[in-house]
Amino acid sequence: MIINDMKVEVVSRDTIKPSCSTPNHLRTLNLSFLDQLAPSIYVPLIFFYTNNGRHNNKMEACSHDVLKKSLSETLTRYYPLAGRIKDNSSIIDCNDEGVHNSEARISHKIADASSFITFINDWAATARGAIEQIKSPSFEDLPSLFPQRDLMGFKPESIITNRGEKIVAKKFLFRDSKIAELKKKSMITGCHHVDDVQEYPTRVEALSALIWRCFMDVNQGKEEGASSAAAGVRVYGVVHGVNMRTRMVPPLPTNSIGNMYNVAIALSDVSDNADDDDDQGEQDYHQYSNLVAKIRDAIKRIDDKQVRELQTTDAFLNCMKQVTEYITSSQAVLLYFTSWCRFPIYEADFGWGKPIWVTMCKSPIKNVVWLVDTSSGEGIEALVSLTKEDMAKFESHEKLLAFIS
Repeated sequence: MIINDMKVEVVSRDTIKPSCSTPNHLRTLNLSFLDQLAPSIYVPLIFFYTNNGRHNNKMEACSHDVLKKSLSETLTRYYPLAGRIKDNSSIIDCNDEGVHNSEARISHKIADASSFITFINDWAATARGAIEQIKSPSFEDLPSLFPQRDLMGFKPESIITNRGEKIVAKKFLFRDSKIAELKKKSMITGCHHVDDVQEYPTRVEALSALIWRCFMDVNQGKEEGASSAAAGVRVYGVVHGVNMRTRMVPPLPTNSIGNMYNVAIALSDVSDNADDDDDQGEQDYHQYSNLVAKIRDAIKRIDDKQVRELQTTDAFLNCMKQVTEYITSSQAVLLYFTSWCRFPIYEADFGWGKPIWVTMCKSPIKNVVWLVDTSSGEGIEALVSLTKEDMAKFESHEKLLAFIS
């Protein structure tokens, strides 16, 4: 099922400040090295709740007052979110200026997906009076593990390029039964593993490979129509964000706030095909299975050993530079994935029940895919952001249509 966009009417705007002033000794927060490398991308989410027949002006006013009061109290614990980034994105001035209630812009400079969801759920617990469920956020873990470094001229925003293109974002629903078919189709065996043990990929790996395959087909079709000078051997890459908290030994707790993620990069070129002697069905199977294996291997490489290496080497900075080089190269096309699957995004109960749907507003950046569980947990919703031209072909791709509900 393709989910259409909807319009949102802004009825008020407020600036919410912390309920208590931030102490002087906490007024300055040094960002971690990983925070330095995070681009300033805003992630606007919308949470939908049922009104259970209680829709009236008095109830709306009461709910809004609860949200504002609880947000003010939550910002006292999450004091950097009410501050402002200073000194070329190296520190946060925790000056209690507050956040805009209508937009609530929480930049990737300050928090990744895990941190954002932790903040939302703590805000919700505060609103319904469940203070005992809140763990105090820690803003010092990441700067101590990953102290600031010289970025050697690298600018994180360099990975964001639109070139004035018309960007279209659409949501696609993949139900569990279809994802199970994908996992079976993408059984990993053979050259990527020493033994012959068959191994199923995760839901995210299987779905990412399908979207990647359709994306490459769309781009290749465009290249085939181009002049021979413009066409040529192209490298296609998947850049998948990976939460490193759970990959450390011991794991880092979820209340460690900041950008504790790395990117897994999988590459494929147009020659990564099955033998010409194979029939079309065999070629499709091998090509898809090959993409799944590439994604799975790239994600598995991010383990405790690699996380420790990032603390003492420039590996992460070099990886970001590599992404930028791919972007600027005319021979490389990247597709970015961020998966919020398995995060407790549907636990945000502000006192009137859990959300029935959580979705992201359309992204202004092309070639980005956002994956999130459905409210029932029985499927995955994918928000795909492409150029208008690419989206017209992508949404009608026969392999995609075979797996969306």
